[in-house]
Amino acid sequence: MKRLLFGAVLLLALTYGGWRLWQHFQWPHTNQCIHNERVLTTALNWYAVDNEGYPPLTPKKLIPIYIKEIPECDEPYDYEVVGHNYTVSCHGGHRAFFMPPGYPKMATGRPPGKYLLFRP
Repeated sequence: MKRLLFGAVLLLALTYGGWRLWQHFQWPHTNQCIHNERVLTTALNWYAVDNEGYPPLTPKKLIPIYIKEIPECDEPYDYEVVGHNYTVSCHGGHRAFFMPPGYPKMATGRPPGKYLLFRP
């Protein structure tokens, strides 16, 4: 009975350690994705400042004045414009941090400090 209990505790500890190791190796990828979104949204904000508050309908209009190239994660970022507000989201799959498809996401038109969304 003691061996069974010890084996169960050991299995749980190894599973948790494996999960944390996976997160450790996935964090640089997720951090780079967030950085890319911030670079893209900064360029979008500068474009909006120069164009009466309206962001471009496609991010390709940012090249070459506001940004050298459009950053990408595993896939191109989704980009949506509604009036003066825009949303940039990633579908690259950051499952190690329980992020569903479409996250992390940066959006304007939200309360101050709530621009970066990790989960719905």
